[in-house]
Amino acid sequence: MTDIERKILEYERQYRSVDEERPEPFDVEEAFDRFVQKLGGKKISDTIDNKSNMPKNADYLFSDANVIAELKTVDGLYSGQESYKLLRQLFIDAGTLEQFFPYIIGRTELPDEVGNRIRKRVRRGFEGRARKARSQIKESISEFGNMNTYGVILFALNQPPLFGQTFMLSTLAKMMDDIFSKDNYIDGIVYLNPNVPTRPVSDGMEYSGWFPLYMSEEPDHALSEFVNKLGSGWLNFVANEQGTNNPILTLEDSTGLPFILGRGL
Repeated sequence: MTDIERKILEYERQYRSVDEERPEPFDVEEAFDRFVQKLGGKKISDTIDNKSNMPKNADYLFSDANVIAELKTVDGLYSGQESYKLLRQLFIDAGTLEQFFPYIIGRTELPDEVGNRIRKRVRRGFEGRARKARSQIKESISEFGNMNTYGVILFALNQPPLFGQTFMLSTLAKMMDDIFSKDNYIDGIVYLNPNVPTRPVSDGMEYSGWFPLYMSEEPDHALSEFVNKLGSGWLNFVANEQGTNNPILTLEDSTGLPFILGRGL
């Protein structure tokens, strides 16, 4: 048994409730707007007189921390109700439609060509969102920031992904490292999954999380400290909204992520 498995089992022994039910999904963008204002941040749209400029700007300004952040929801990347329809089309595109049903019922492995297409399309979906967010953050830094302002993109998963959250997070991390590792406007990203909790132990508790990644191997302490504060505040905010008050379970490093998020593609 790994250290993270022991840690989770001990946590669940202390805090698991026998009548625990999954909360109803909620509007992440609306909730985050309210959370940011409680935390002392600002919606940039509230500071702009010319509303035609709103789509060009990022979502949030945290003046005290000198951070500008953009929230992007992750829908449609082989997640939600349309995922199997999209997957079937990929089998058609790859010329392997006859293997679709056997794969769905677990009789065959995913064809390599289909797997390659999935990886490319999910990566492309993340990349498009990241490039848009970068453009918005750049615009907002020019108007409300300075050369030392940090830029952070928040990626919120709203629907269950067909190939698991470890696949989604690893694809996102690889794309960001390949394209934005030396970027002047993006200093970090956060993957959050408030509406799509995971269950590491089959009959155990569900967990939604806050998973930060940084473009530098040694991020500025001020940035990581702020992101951690933002994350703990958000998780507590969501817990209060949903009527739960368990303490936050923290991970010392990323080695336990596959266990927390589940294995996938």
